Amino acid sequence: MTVSIDEITAAALALPVEARAELADRMAASLISDIPLHVKELQVKEVRKRRAEVLSGNVQGIPSQQVRDEIASLLK
Repeated sequence: MTVSIDEITAAALALPVEARAELADRMAASLISDIPLHVKELQVKEVRKRRAEVLSGNVQGIPSQQVRDEIASLLK
């Protein structure tokens, strides 16, 4: 029996929030393992650069709720 992506998605969305978070973490981890090393190195470099910008005060963060609200409005 083959299960479709839509069926898997529906089942995943029916899980409690904690289980959905765990599933998301596991799925993300499975993708990370397939990323080539040179891409991972570039990602780490970018993260360090952005962290330094925030810590130095050159860049100001945005509250996560504001980001979620902006994304929700874009998806409407």
